[in-house]
Amino acid sequence: MALRRRQRKFLLSTAWLFKELYVIKYNDIHDDCRPYQPTAFANYEIAMKRFSALVDVILVLALFLGLRLFLKNVGFGDWQEPIFGRALVSSSLLFFVLPLIFVIIRGRDVKFSGLAISYLRYHSRVTIRAAAIVAPVTILFPVIDMLGTNPMEWLGASILTVGFLGAGFLFAANSTSFTKPPSEDLSSTGLLVHIALLVAGLIIIFQLHPLSQLAARIVGVLIFVGFLEEFFFRGYVQSRLNDCFGKPFRFQQVEFGAGMFLAAAMFGLFHPITVANGTPWAWGLWTAAFGLVMGYLREKTGTFVAPAILHGVMWIPGVLFGPSAG
Repeated sequence: MALRRRQRKFLLSTAWLFKELYVIKYNDIHDDCRPYQPTAFANYEIAMKRFSALVDVILVLALFLGLRLFLKNVGFGDWQEPIFGRALVSSSLLFFVLPLIFVIIRGRDVKFSGLAISYLRYHSRVTIRAAAIVAPVTILFPVIDMLGTNPMEWLGASILTVGFLGAGFLFAANSTSFTKPPSEDLSSTGLLVHIALLVAGLIIIFQLHPLSQLAARIVGVLIFVGFLEEFFFRGYVQSRLNDCFGKPFRFQQVEFGAGMFLAAAMFGLFHPITVANGTPWAWGLWTAAFGLVMGYLREKTGTFVAPAILHGVMWIPGVLFGPSAG
């Protein structure tokens, strides 16, 4: 009897410790992913919701890669190259339309994707502060070139990783004065504004490409590289994972969770696995670090607007002075 009591006490203690360490207690999450409730199946239900979130994200990534390969094989991008210089319509379908369809199919409010048109003054101020601190890291690109390495090699990638992570910590420490605005409700008008931005970008690049390919590339980087990649990874992936993993951590008044790290890791892996020749895994190291900074900025502002602007601005020097690395 004494042994059974000790075993029971041990099991109860273990269950309590598991609940305290594993169960995320947070508010403002999707109804399907409510925090711990005192039922026998609560932990199982939460685990399954987290698993479902991961399956959603992995499925979207798999569909992305499959559709990308399909569109390439059928020559869907062939007609876009002479007009836009890049397959921008294909990119819009894969990076924007595909995750948006998943949001709608799953019955989720699109505001969780970070689409917003309000508080633009706040977002611009945060973006300027972030750019002033993070953008100088691009100086490391010519530095590592002088060292005889490049961003695709482990030495160069490690240097860039340290640079981006250091800039991220510096930004976090120097942005506490920016107070996050209230949560924004996205109307159909807000979504249409973002769609109109993509359409306007296509029209502008169509007009600019015959006149100045450089100007067309700059517009393309600002709108399509920054906007589309950030909507996909910080807007959809990170938001979907935040839905069920929550944001139990806090740093410099910014709440975040596992979704930020997982989205950054997927963003990093996305780059080497989508190149045509070889798989430069080192490239994924520093792009994951960059993605982590963008993820923190997304949690700081509550939308993907600031990361999208900063992401685009970051790679303008690459367009002006050489092949873009992003």
